[in-house]
Amino acid sequence: MSNNKNISNKKMTKEEFLFEKMKRLIVPAYGCTEIGVIGYPCALCYEQFKGKKIKKITVDMSPFVYKNAARVGVPNLGQCGITMIAAVGAYICEPSRKLELFSQVTEEQRSKGQKLVDENKVNITINQNCDPVYCHTILETEEGDKAECLIEEHHDDVKWLKVNGKEVKVNQIKPHTSNELVSSVELPPLEEIYTPDDYTLKDFYDIVMNAKYEDLMYLEKVFVINQQISHYGTKHIIPGSFTDTFAKAFPAPRTWKQEVIYETCAAIDARMFGASLPVLSSCGSGDHGLTISIPQYVFHILNKSDIEVFVRGLCIANLITWKVKYAIGALSSMCGSVVAAATGSFIGMGVQIGLNVKQLEDLFNSCLCQFAGVICDGAKMSCTYKVAGALNNGFMALNLVRKGYRVQPRDGIVFEDPEKTLSVYKQISHDNSKNTNNSIVNKLNEINKEY
Repeated sequence: MSNNKNISNKKMTKEEFLFEKMKRLIVPAYGCTEIGVIGYPCALCYEQFKGKKIKKITVDMSPFVYKNAARVGVPNLGQCGITMIAAVGAYICEPSRKLELFSQVTEEQRSKGQKLVDENKVNITINQNCDPVYCHTILETEEGDKAECLIEEHHDDVKWLKVNGKEVKVNQIKPHTSNELVSSVELPPLEEIYTPDDYTLKDFYDIVMNAKYEDLMYLEKVFVINQQISHYGTKHIIPGSFTDTFAKAFPAPRTWKQEVIYETCAAIDARMFGASLPVLSSCGSGDHGLTISIPQYVFHILNKSDIEVFVRGLCIANLITWKVKYAIGALSSMCGSVVAAATGSFIGMGVQIGLNVKQLEDLFNSCLCQFAGVICDGAKMSCTYKVAGALNNGFMALNLVRKGYRVQPRDGIVFEDPEKTLSVYKQISHDNSKNTNNSIVNKLNEINKEY
């Protein structure tokens, strides 16, 4: 909910819209994005009654949000748990931070949140009949006040806020940032006059490769910020993690492919464990942002490709991710970091090495063939293993396409036109995603009870 009016874009060309949209695909986040989806509305609700005693917090969320928040480390908390996310999020009471809510947590806030949880005053429910991105929060005080907030469609999209039954405007707030590299300018909403279905891979390529470079230079901050958490992850390796084992199995000096996997996975491990560092997310996911940017950046450095070509490839990669995510769903039973972000990342690398549009289309098909079967069983430490597998297989696809190999049409779900290939996976995802995801969530709950 915003006081800003939508950009007047009825006269926008497809090219102009694309560049405006691109600026909104990349936003800062602390920890798993679903942590922010839960914590942000709790902070917003308690801000209405700050200082009063909390009686109860009820958070109703989609299975997709639940799945991605249940087992992921929370920055500055040193633990995981949805009830703690909600309780501490309320006591942080800094809704201006939005998805960066947990960038700072005091011991007092943590202790108050723990007490609320210990007293069973935080209730979590799963709504089976809602949008994938959905979080309805009710906060009640001992004094009899009640605030309700609904987030839907997008991770920080407040549909309404009600205080004691009356809908109130959400103050237009300048996003908090603890990193000077992250822009603190909030862009006004963009009317969605075009969707990813209005663009082909060739459209993305032609528009981006012919754009003025100065219009793309803001993307340089993406790999600078995301490389910071990668560097942190390599210096603070988590014992027993994928990165820890990989470093022992493949000690330096590594091949450039191994180095790409190592630096990318170090970042994802650090984030999933709850490192207190921001990342620039893409299409609503921090792991997507890391999977897109770090492999391309390391690939660019080790292969000494041109910086301008690298940045253009980075832009195309984010747009491809947007397109695939639009097809399979913002939150899906398919793993977005693998199916969407890794596909986008390798298209970007293909741009770096000079593949033509037809080769990029073949690469797109090859990636979808390999990646589309990977399910999402929630955000957690083993996400790193999935991304590592995608990177390993993606390099094979990149090299094979470069040598002239492609997956032939009709060899499975493959068409000559990658748009048709993607459309089938879109149908599969939408036809089966709800039942598949419910099954995944049920099994995760069984496992959590056992352990």
